[in-house]
Amino acid sequence: MPAESQRGPLNDILNTNGKTPACPDDSLRSAKRPKPSSPILCPLCDLDISLLPLDQRESHADTCLDVGPADLPVKPEQDPVTPEPECIKVEEESTELLFTSPERGGFVYRQSLMHVKHCLSDFDSSAAITSVKDDLEMARELNPLKRPPKISERKVPFYKIIPLADTYVAVDAFSFGRIPNVDIFFLSHYHADHYGGLSGQWSHGIIYCSEITAKLVRQNLHVPEHYIRTLPLNLTVSILDFKVTLIDANHCPGAVIFFFESADGKCSIHTGDFRACPSQISHALARKYSKFASLYLDTTYLDPSHNFPNQQQVIDTCAEFCALINEGECALELTNKIAAKEKHSNYQPSFFASLKRMKALKNSPEFAPGSLLILVGTYSIGKERLALAIVEALKTKLYAAPRKRRILDCLDSQRIRNLLTDDPLEAQVHLVSLGSTRNDSLDTYMEPYKHRFSRILSIHPTGWTYRSKPTRKMSGSEVLDAVIDNPAPGFELSDIRLSKGSTRTRLALGVPYSEHSSFRDLSCFCTSIDVEKIIPTVNNGSQESRTRMETWINLWHSRRRSKGLRPHPLHDSNTW
Repeated sequence: MPAESQRGPLNDILNTNGKTPACPDDSLRSAKRPKPSSPILCPLCDLDISLLPLDQRESHADTCLDVGPADLPVKPEQDPVTPEPECIKVEEESTELLFTSPERGGFVYRQSLMHVKHCLSDFDSSAAITSVKDDLEMARELNPLKRPPKISERKVPFYKIIPLADTYVAVDAFSFGRIPNVDIFFLSHYHADHYGGLSGQWSHGIIYCSEITAKLVRQNLHVPEHYIRTLPLNLTVSILDFKVTLIDANHCPGAVIFFFESADGKCSIHTGDFRACPSQISHALARKYSKFASLYLDTTYLDPSHNFPNQQQVIDTCAEFCALINEGECALELTNKIAAKEKHSNYQPSFFASLKRMKALKNSPEFAPGSLLILVGTYSIGKERLALAIVEALKTKLYAAPRKRRILDCLDSQRIRNLLTDDPLEAQVHLVSLGSTRNDSLDTYMEPYKHRFSRILSIHPTGWTYRSKPTRKMSGSEVLDAVIDNPAPGFELSDIRLSKGSTRTRLALGVPYSEHSSFRDLSCFCTSIDVEKIIPTVNNGSQESRTRMETWINLWHSRRRSKGLRPHPLHDSNTW
């Protein structure tokens, strides 16, 4: 059968002009994959990092941040990597009108003064109505460029542009230069694959984001203040002819979901990166609409093999595990209780199995309480919840290197401030990059602290460490029903597995902690609201992946039609 005849509705959307769009979040691919046809570029320096695993890509981006935007090489012009978005009609005449050359020397958008009004929301009747005078024209006047910026030749993936009646807005689309007919940008959160392209030279439009994200953008990327607009959570804001509401994305600090209400009465949702949870569905704005026009969905884990455990259960179990290992002898008592279960495990031998061999050493100074150093791998921002729970379980302090400390200071969290210390020897828990949690990196990290600590445990938190396996062959609808109608897999002490190469004093483990939605999270979310069109924003890089996602999206639609919407939760919760 010809390839064209096999294309479904989703592939028609994702495949334009016969070209394959670049995957916007290929950073979560397996390290063993072949190099993709479209390169994955560092969002700051444009180096091709396609073949690097996740932790090394993040480490590279962190290094670029340390260097600073002014020291980065000038980005070369890029060949088109994605098709021209069909929803944007660009005319040569309108492109010329984007700029004028006033005597003041700057370059000003054609748009008239932008008034932004905070309107009374359905869920905050005390909100004040204000207006913001610093529009794009004023920003450019205050930050004139020596020459007009070029319109990038790189094509913008269509799913980064949202049509709102007569207005187009861009979400997480900063690495494409000036986008014709778009001068309103939204940043969902502060992760490199979303803010890439922002720097002190930004002049392409006003950026709307949460307060935490705005602080990080100002501090680390040096974007001029006049281009940044901070929006509150849970408050509807009018911008030109549309409204936008930000709600918590349950991802990293400052991450938000956007609800866009257009002048024609339709509402579209852009999730950014998110961990779907019932509190998002029970939100007042989600209840306001019986049907949503479009859902731009974080599809990082849209596959039933990624049905990982509830996040809070992973946090609690990891904290308990670390506390027991820190005390040494307490963990030994668990060995016999789980021995029977271990015999039936298909995984590597559990850490508790190795504790049997360590029993004779339980009185050794190496295993004295407080002698354990724990490294928790993080992105530039994110994964803090896990580290904080471990710190509190051990009743110790938290240490972060100066650059990470500056990021944490932007979160305005009293809980974090109370636990932080500038002394790495005082803290048993250190926040480190994901690359520092590799087994072969532990000796190097431990070297300056070996007079204080005798053991080191690194924790690599990621959803990729967990794969669920069906017990029998089932149809797609059977799999979906089983996933939705049953609770998420559990995660207990007996489920913890050490990484290969761990020793009694140098331990490494991966835990299924993720701040992205699991397959079950996505399925519960997308069967709880009625959506006309679901548009994946991740893993669009191959025909196979697009076809797979289309299958599950169609099954969600079918389940809603046959069984109706999942009931809205009666109270806010982070657990389905």
